[in-house]
Amino acid sequence: MSYVDIPVKVLKENIINSRKPKEVTELLKSIAESMKAGEFDFVDNALEKLIGRKLTDLNEFLKNIYSK
Repeated sequence: MSYVDIPVKVLKENIINSRKPKEVTELLKSIAESMKAGEFDFVDNALEKLIGRKLTDLNEFLKNIYSK
């Protein structure tokens, strides 16, 4: 599986075509722009501190769940 970058303009057009309210369209467009700008690219260990252990990798978790 590989990442496919969807231009924000195309994303917005598809959201509009799905008849979402203007506010939802603008919110999703804003989130997409923030993601592309790297505003969510950080690691926070707050959950590890809260639960008192290292987090389980998603791939490892899914292998454990579906191998039973």
